[in-house]
Amino acid sequence: MLSEIAYFPILGKPLVLYMGITTLLLFIITASMGLMIFRGVRIPFKFHPMMAGISITVGIVHGILGVSTGRSFVILLGITTIFLFIITASLGLLIFKGKSIPFKIHPTMASLGIITGIIHGSVGISIYLL
Repeated sequence: MLSEIAYFPILGKPLVLYMGITTLLLFIITASMGLMIFRGVRIPFKFHPMMAGISITVGIVHGILGVSTGRSFVILLGITTIFLFIITASLGLLIFKGKSIPFKIHPTMASLGIITGIIHGSVGISIYLL
C-alpha cells in the first residue's frame, strides 16, 4: 500500500522523489535562515526552529514512503541524513537554552546533513533510473 503511494507518478516521476526534493529544499532554507540570523539579517529567530520542525516532519514522511520502496542502501543513507538533522536540531536547541556547546558544531552538522542528503538523493535517483 505505502509503496503504491511512494511510486505514485507525478509528471512521470514517483511521489517519493518529489518528497525528497521538497525535504532537501526545506533543510537548505532552514540552514540559510540560520546563517542569515547569525549574520545579523533581521529575520525573527522563531522562524528558524519552526522551519527545522517542518523540515524534519516532511523528512520523516518522505522516509516512511522511502522505506516502503525497499531500497536498502538508499534507506540507510536517508536514515543517516535524518539522524544528522535531528542531532543538528538538538544541538541548536541546547545552544539556544544556553548550554556550553561550541556553536560551530551546529552549522557543521547541518552541512554534513545537507551533503548526506544530496548523496542520498543522487543514489536514489540513480537507482530509480537504472
